[in-house]
Amino acid sequence: MLKKTFSLFLVSFLAFSCASNVNNIDNLDILENQEISALATKQGANSFMCVSMPTGGDSEIVKVFNLQTKELTSLPVPGSVQDMAFDENIIYVSSKSAEYYSLFKIDTKTKQISRILLFSQLGIKPSDFLVDKTNVYVSGKRSGAGVFYVNDLIKNEWKAIANNISAGKITFGFDQDSYHVISFDDTYVSKTVVNIKTNQITSRKNIEHKIPFGNNVFVAAPHGNYVYILHQLQDSFIPYAINVKQGSVTKFDPIKTDGGLLYSAIVSNDGKHLLANVNREIYHYKLEGDKLTALPKITLETPESRNMAMLSDNLTLYVTHDTGANMTSLKFSPDLKKYTVSPVYLGGSSNQIFVF
Repeated sequence: MLKKTFSLFLVSFLAFSCASNVNNIDNLDILENQEISALATKQGANSFMCVSMPTGGDSEIVKVFNLQTKELTSLPVPGSVQDMAFDENIIYVSSKSAEYYSLFKIDTKTKQISRILLFSQLGIKPSDFLVDKTNVYVSGKRSGAGVFYVNDLIKNEWKAIANNISAGKITFGFDQDSYHVISFDDTYVSKTVVNIKTNQITSRKNIEHKIPFGNNVFVAAPHGNYVYILHQLQDSFIPYAINVKQGSVTKFDPIKTDGGLLYSAIVSNDGKHLLANVNREIYHYKLEGDKLTALPKITLETPESRNMAMLSDNLTLYVTHDTGANMTSLKFSPDLKKYTVSPVYLGGSSNQIFVF
């Protein structure tokens, strides 16, 4: 079963233009690092890279680059791109237009785009979604409460899998019937394990983090074993690492910055490094669970970096920018201590980026 990965659009040689039986447990199953690495390896090489480019109007352009054939497809998507997922040669795009949230599909074979679902039809404001064949799973808010729903695209029917959960990021479960929903709010980091076969919440854990309110960037490691929060101050940020199994919160020393907005963060597919960006700088850490080891800081030529995506080799990073006509490509050495930086011409500013 193909499931969602994390985020883009590359150029190799071209520079182109109702839950019950809830168990509140402390001992959540945790995969060892080598098992996570094996899972990342099993996913294989990436096939597609996608980037969204604002048009200045009420739509965006999604550029799809086939990494195998080097073919480029550009398609308009109404509204503002929020998220993407992939399954069986179809790229799914979640988009917001006014107060409506829609789901579009891009057929990578026919190069056609169509709207297939309206999240707002059920009153859901999606936090995250993924697609498995003809089922769309979505975590979000409905009437102010967190929910986990599924839509059967063939029948166009919605079904509640779990209610009254903390809506958040959906990550892989430890089997094909489970998903983990990881959330961060002003008080708690929460992990909810949902069984899509029995329509039950099988475990739930809330960890009080005591991180101050403000510009906080949150990212989860594979399976939600660990959660990382970056809290921005005026000219610095403070990293936090949360061990979900132990319920512990580790606060690190503030990191001095040159100003600018702390915009995004990602964890590599193998869970071994964390990257966060502030304007033209990328802060890079080696991860060992809740231990962070600083690696050389990266300074980009293009300012106002936005979103990032890493290929399945866990060594190739792409960064979008709100300024200029280029995206940035970075290639790390196997020890992650050295890197090369090169621009990738897109012809305009770029925002969301995804790799499948």
